Amino acid sequence: MCLAVLDLIFKNSRIRFKCFPQKRNANNIERMKYPIYGLLITLVLLSLGCSRKIVETGNASFYADKFVGRKTASGEVFGQNKLTAAHKTLPFGTKVKVTNLTNGRKVAVWINDRGPFVDGRIIDLSKKAATKINMVRSGVVQVSIKYKKKRSNQ
Repeated sequence: MCLAVLDLIFKNSRIRFKCFPQKRNANNIERMKYPIYGLLITLVLLSLGCSRKIVETGNASFYADKFVGRKTASGEVFGQNKLTAAHKTLPFGTKVKVTNLTNGRKVAVWINDRGPFVDGRIIDLSKKAATKINMVRSGVVQVSIKYKKKRSNQ
C-alpha cells in the first residue's frame, strides 16, 4: 500500500517540499523521498487557487432580432447565430462562461458589444447562446457569469 504524504518544512526561511510514498513492510515503514513531486503538486495547487477568476450574478436577456446585421460596439456585424454577448464593462474579446441558475446549463460566449442598458441585467446574449442555456422562452433568467480578469500592465 502506498500513501502519499506532502510535508512542508520551514527551515532557515526556506520552504522544502517533500512527498513521501510509504510502503508498509511487516513492522517498519520504508520511506522514499521525492522532493520534486511535492514541489510540482504544490505549484499546481497554487496555480489553481490563485487564478484571477471573477463571478457575477444577475439577470440575463437576449438580443431582439431587430439588431441582426447592425454593427456592435466592437465593430463586428451582429448575428444571432454566433456565441456572443454584450457586457457593460468587460473588454471586447473576453471569454465568459454563463450559467443559467434555474437549470444549471452553461455556455461560453465572447464579449463583442456594450449593454444591456436595463437595470438589474448584467449580460445580453445572442439567440444561439440563449438557446444553449434554455432561456429563449422565459426571456430573462438569473445567471452567473465567470471570467478571468486580465492582468494590468502596471
